[in-house]
Amino acid sequence: MKISKFRIQFVEIVPSKLKDGVLYVCINCNVIVHKCACGCGEKTVTPIDKKYGWKMTYDGQTITLRPSIGNFSIPCYSHYYITENKVEWLEKYHKDKSKKGRFEFIKKFLKR
Repeated sequence: MKISKFRIQFVEIVPSKLKDGVLYVCINCNVIVHKCACGCGEKTVTPIDKKYGWKMTYDGQTITLRPSIGNFSIPCYSHYYITENKVEWLEKYHKDKSKKGRFEFIKKFLKR
């Protein structure tokens, strides 16, 4: 089932078994891990590091991640933002796009 909103759990170590609808935030590891919001069950790892492009904003109650989460290496090809714990769905990436088209598609959303 698709996730529309995540809960936050700050952890010292990312658990091996993830629960649906939970953002596991590990500050020690500079990473946020969650199951894909589409409900496929795949683990999604988001490094919190300017080098990789993601920035986390925490307001004491909610998390916003930028840029978008693009699960382009798993079969569902889900693409979404996490804004104040809520999932904002974006256009799915399609495997049949050309290499140049794929690059432009990703570049477009990294600028948001």
